[in-house]
Amino acid sequence: MRKDIHVMSIAILLSTYLAAPINGLAQTQDMSAPTNTKLTTSSDKEETDIPQNSQALAVTSPTDSNASSTKSADQSIVPDSVLRELINSTLNQSTDYEPTEADLLTIKQLNFHTVAGEAINDWTGLEKLTNLETITDSGNNSISSESNFTELISKINQLPNLTSLRLSNTSFNLSVLSGITTTSLTNIIVPFPLSSFYTSDFRFLEQVLKNPNLSSINFYYNTQSHPSTSLAYTNNVGSESLTGPILPDGYSLQITNLPQDWEFNTSKFIFNGTLENTTTIDGRVSISGPSSEKIMFGSLNLPYNTFDSSFKFVPQSQVLVNVHDSEIYTGDTWNPKDNFDSATSSQGQVLDYDEFISAGGTVDDSQLNTSLPGTYPVTYTLDGVSSAANITVKENKTAVIVHDSTVYVGDNWTAQDNFDSALDKDGNPVDFSQVTVDDSQADTSKAGTFDVTYTYDGVTSTATVTVKDKQTAVNVHNSTIYVGDNWSAQDNFDSALDKDGNPVDFSQVTVDDSQADTSKAGTFDVTYTYDGVTSTATVTVKDKQTAVNVHNSTIYVGDDWTAQDNFDSALDKDGNPVDFSQVTVDDSQADTSKAGTFDVTYTYDGVTSTATVTVKDKQTAVNVHNSTIYVGDDWTAQDNFDSALDKDGNPVDFSQVTVDDSQADTSKAGTFDVTYTYDGVTSTATVTVKDKVSPKPTPDIPKDDGKNTDLPKASKSDPSSTSGKTVAHKNNDKMSEHKSRKVLPQTGASNGVYLTLFGLAVLVGIVLTFSLKNKPRRK
Repeated sequence: MRKDIHVMSIAILLSTYLAAPINGLAQTQDMSAPTNTKLTTSSDKEETDIPQNSQALAVTSPTDSNASSTKSADQSIVPDSVLRELINSTLNQSTDYEPTEADLLTIKQLNFHTVAGEAINDWTGLEKLTNLETITDSGNNSISSESNFTELISKINQLPNLTSLRLSNTSFNLSVLSGITTTSLTNIIVPFPLSSFYTSDFRFLEQVLKNPNLSSINFYYNTQSHPSTSLAYTNNVGSESLTGPILPDGYSLQITNLPQDWEFNTSKFIFNGTLENTTTIDGRVSISGPSSEKIMFGSLNLPYNTFDSSFKFVPQSQVLVNVHDSEIYTGDTWNPKDNFDSATSSQGQVLDYDEFISAGGTVDDSQLNTSLPGTYPVTYTLDGVSSAANITVKENKTAVIVHDSTVYVGDNWTAQDNFDSALDKDGNPVDFSQVTVDDSQADTSKAGTFDVTYTYDGVTSTATVTVKDKQTAVNVHNSTIYVGDNWSAQDNFDSALDKDGNPVDFSQVTVDDSQADTSKAGTFDVTYTYDGVTSTATVTVKDKQTAVNVHNSTIYVGDDWTAQDNFDSALDKDGNPVDFSQVTVDDSQADTSKAGTFDVTYTYDGVTSTATVTVKDKQTAVNVHNSTIYVGDDWTAQDNFDSALDKDGNPVDFSQVTVDDSQADTSKAGTFDVTYTYDGVTSTATVTVKDKVSPKPTPDIPKDDGKNTDLPKASKSDPSSTSGKTVAHKNNDKMSEHKSRKVLPQTGASNGVYLTLFGLAVLVGIVLTFSLKNKPRRK
């Protein structure tokens, strides 16, 4: 079925085809009588009637690629996100896929329809699609007219296999085609609005037609909604009747198929050889000039010439109303004069806006709503001639974003500190230098608040700056340490506060301890800095006087012993005495239950001394004896003392022996005990007191003739003595003396008396000598 679509196209045909011509390419036959040809695409197999003088293109489906890429976005070989989306769509990949160069080599066709309405500003990477054969926008939509088409053409020039450029739905300035230098293109299709035909500039054709391989260039215009298209005269009879289009040198406009008696001659319509003010005239448009045999006006989709049936030339009134489209933003003030350029009255007088209104011109802006984004037509009319200006109202995205802040007295502050960002009406970032700032109230020399205003394009924001007194502080202290001590800068740090008086961790404080040296006596300074506040601690390093003085000792088995017995003294680092309680003692080896030695360690502030304790067996002894005396005898405790030995077995003098003779009583017969104690050893002597017995008469002592040398012997000690030793007692001497006196003769000669007295004296002397000899010696 023939589609009800009217299309104008220009086909430029080559007499010589490429070695590998586009599939389905056909030469143009008779332009006035086109024949039907079927156009088949490999993508949808749709058959479409086309004139024989048009080309049929084989559209190759994109090749799938399963390759993956690991490049980051800033290293992408296709940095533009829209172009990358287009390529990924062709590769059947997700939009976030990063194509590789190998992927790009698989692509033979790109269809802009897949990114309809989006702008491609950076075509980098397109030049790597060196196997690309077709760029098309099949469908009803294409990329945005704001895309960078100049760069697109420069990339097309780098594609050696590109043969078809089909942009029938893409709106762009056709003059960019003058930049095409590649000779690989054999077919070009571009859009063309017939309504502006008479003002179009076709001079780009001069460059395009230099391509010897180009077989056709089609100007496509869909007139399905408006099948009848009119081109208007500009002036009355005798003036130029048709302005444009602008053609390359050597080319001219041809209008044929005019009604009977009409002809087109040097841009004028002539009726029967005379100039006439025409009515509506149907005609057919073509261009003549060099290579004009390659140029045709035909239809891309229809088997007949659009201009034969619907292209009309209509006389144009002198009245003109010139307006322009514009863009404003929500909230903007708009005036009808803003879009008015000029007007021409029916007499040919040029009018400004006020004159336009005075001449009866009207403006219909009833549809315009400047508070709501959208596009609104405003119609300017004079003498039945109307022109419409399209007012595009965009959302006003202008913004100035600032923030309040707190600073401290003396801080460095600038207005930019409180500035976050600014956006223009389109939402583009605005540099701070474009923002107007009023910081006339700013004062950071004292506590308080001040406001700063930031204005851009009528939008103002205010930031409030609070100035506080600084509470920043760093608290440290001086200290004294000693050579060799472990020291860190934190030892002298007490605290730090931020500007608000909040505690600050030591890790946030900057420390300079580069002068620190604990290896020798002296001083060094350490600086602590936080938020501009610095404090200094001085560390004094002193020589250590620490000492622990102890001594070795000898004790005896069973002695009471404590570690303090061997401790002499201790000194701290400054030489001050240290109490024993502060000394750490290790006496774990101590054992006084047996002879031997053990060590005891005494430690204070890292200094240790050792005392060796020798434990000896005890030889302490106290030797006494029992005795018998008589009532009334003189007696002392020493009488019963034999000897004493100290721990080492050395003799001990009686004066060092402790005696308890509290029970002694020689006034009556009986017994009493006397204790002798030395160094914990006690011995007891029992003294027996007897009544004195009257002596029996003794026989007369024969006269000493000098030969009798036998004398009475001294009495022996009581054999019952506990010591087992024979001890002479003083009371024995008395007894002997008493007995001696008893045996003196009662009568006799004087010689006998003298002899008796002499014998008695000798006896007493012997007794005394014996007694003294056996008495214990005091040591």
